[in-house]
Amino acid sequence: MPKWSKDINHLSYADDTILFCSGHKKSMRKMMNVLKQYEFV
Repeated sequence: MPKWSKDINHLSYADDTILFCSGHKKSMRKMMNVLKQYEFV
């Protein structure tokens, strides 16, 4: 992903979602927070 893109990016299909983020701790924490929030919705 380009450096100027958002920390989390995604591709969605009819029955799949692919999430992309960098390997930095901040990005991984954001990804985990998004997934935890999604789990409770």
